[in-house]
Amino acid sequence: MRWLRKLRGKSDILRIGNPILRQPSAPVGIKQFGANETQRLITRMIAAMRKAPGQGMSAVQLGELKRVSVFEITEAMITELDQTFIDALKMNVVPLTTLIDYTVTPRGEPTSILREGCLSIPRLSAFVERPLNVLVKGHDGDGNPVEFTAHGWFARLLQHEHDHLEGILYTDRMIPSSLAYAEELSSKEDFLNPPMV
Repeated sequence: MRWLRKLRGKSDILRIGNPILRQPSAPVGIKQFGANETQRLITRMIAAMRKAPGQGMSAVQLGELKRVSVFEITEAMITELDQTFIDALKMNVVPLTTLIDYTVTPRGEPTSILREGCLSIPRLSAFVERPLNVLVKGHDGDGNPVEFTAHGWFARLLQHEHDHLEGILYTDRMIPSSLAYAEELSSKEDFLNPPMV
């Protein structure tokens, strides 16, 4: 199976096709929130997310079936984007955030259809419809209870990462005809305008 390892490359991030990504993750449990093992996992996740680079990551993407996700949207990430994208995505800075054993519940009816990518599905993206607003309940990286609402791109990230914890990938929710390699998308319209369905 050496040839398979060569195909996978040097990344620790599991890619689509790995059966672990299709398994639901187990709760960490309150007694394990501050455990060294949990904190080491969070540190690994943050390092892998930043190295990729990405804006979110769940533990299952590193082969750990635990309900942990990390998020970060920096000012530098946003300033790289055209204002048209920033407005369309409703993207704002999100400081480094860790969530453990959390739930994500849609609030209200409004939805948006935007392109999503995934560190486990490199170079590809597709349009996915998701609620614009969500309510999050869970615990932070230190085990403290948290509850907050999120809007726009961060709400989408939260739903995307929570899907990972259920063994769901964005390809399960996408508009199939919109799946494309990044290098084949040549205009803003390709990124922002979903196909007619």
